[in-house]
Amino acid sequence: MLRKIVCVAVVLTVGIGVAVAEEMGGVITKVDGSKITFRKGKKELGEEMVLTVADKVKVVNAKINFKEKKIEVGDELENGLKNDRFAKIGKGGVRVQIVTNDDNKVTEIRVFPPFKKKKKSDN
Repeated sequence: MLRKIVCVAVVLTVGIGVAVAEEMGGVITKVDGSKITFRKGKKELGEEMVLTVADKVKVVNAKINFKEKKIEVGDELENGLKNDRFAKIGKGGVRVQIVTNDDNKVTEIRVFPPFKKKKKSDN
C-alpha cells in the first residue's frame, strides 16, 4: 500500500513540474548578461518583461514545418546569446520562442530566421 502511495506522489510531482514549464513566442529586444528583455506575442506584442536565463541555456535555430504546422528545433546557434543576432538587435527585435522551467528561468531559446522584406518592382 505504501509503495502505491509513493508511486502516485512521484507521478503527481513530475506532472506538476511539466505543467508549470511554459513555451512563449515573441521578440527579444535586449540581452544583458543573464537577463533578456522579452515581449510576448505574435502580431501585437505585450509589455516588456525581464527574464532570467538559466546557466546552461540552449540557444538553437528554429525551423517552421508548414506541413505539420509546428516548430522544429534546428542546430545550435554559435556562441549562444553572444551571437551577432543578439549583439546587433534591430528596431523590431529578434523573433524567438522561449521555454521556461518551473522557476521561470529561460532554459531554451529557439531563434527564427530574420524575415526578408519583399522588394517592390517598378511597374
